[in-house]
Amino acid sequence: MGDHCTIEWVVALARQLNAIPASLNPVRGCSRLSEACRNCYAAGIAHRFGHKGNGIWAGLTDLDPDGTPRFNGTLRWVPEVLTTAINAKRSRVYFVCDMSDLFHARVDQDWIDQVFAMMALCRHHRFLLLTKRPDRMRRYLIDPETPRRVAVYADMLGGQSMRAGDLHHAYGPGVDGALPRWPLPNVWTGATVSDHAAVAELRAVPSVLRFLSVEPMLGPLNLPDPPRIDWVIAGGESGPRARPSHPDWFRSLRNDCVAAGVPFFFKQWGEWLPSDDVPSEQQESLELQNRDADVAGVVVFRVGKKAAGRVLDGRTWDEVPEVRP
Repeated sequence: MGDHCTIEWVVALARQLNAIPASLNPVRGCSRLSEACRNCYAAGIAHRFGHKGNGIWAGLTDLDPDGTPRFNGTLRWVPEVLTTAINAKRSRVYFVCDMSDLFHARVDQDWIDQVFAMMALCRHHRFLLLTKRPDRMRRYLIDPETPRRVAVYADMLGGQSMRAGDLHHAYGPGVDGALPRWPLPNVWTGATVSDHAAVAELRAVPSVLRFLSVEPMLGPLNLPDPPRIDWVIAGGESGPRARPSHPDWFRSLRNDCVAAGVPFFFKQWGEWLPSDDVPSEQQESLELQNRDADVAGVVVFRVGKKAAGRVLDGRTWDEVPEVRP
């Protein structure tokens, strides 16, 4: 939520680029889109810090009847956050809106334009945009008017924080007032997906690099052929109400990535671990605690996120795209 980010795949990419892993939240708030959102980690964090009506997350969440925190659809625009990246001198890998969704239906287009203007100015940073709404992301990025609108805001932001002409120095002369390089070379576009329709939407997004986040993985998902996807992140669900994943869902997706030469990052098992990876002496104790479950014929045990770890078939999958700083 602050200038530093501890999410594993952001940290891994930042390490490769010799940059600082960070997050940036110019939009606060969201709402559920699908069943995958049921146990949203961001809603849990926002509710923990905002449920008493104080602080930056106040008023953004409610509780379900079963006590599960959820975003209530209230959105807040925080434009002053944009100057954080503009003023940061050392290179960073920014996870943009890790506590919300920049392409939520109720996010104003002007807000998105201003975020892109900031990213256009900050060529020394890498920005990761991850959305559950890749259809709106695609429509926004293919709109021929978008680079022109962004250029206007870039001039405004640049006038406040940079020398005149720095934008063109970064990207070369523009045409008809539009940004000269589009899509922006320092912006990666990603989608949190649970079905193949969302994958298809992301594949149609104009971008220098597209990535999938399949987390939580609540069912099987295959990589298209050809993939037109440059990075895949997968993981199980964590938290008190976490649902288990079938180990073969992860293996099948990983195998697709290996066959296609796409970097694969296994973030975590989550709370649940397959019985093959749980010592037999521990299984009996867990069964007595009713901490076992069956996922399509495979027995899994609830051992906790830390104990479950992130080793898949004997190794840690920490692959990230090979890019230059």
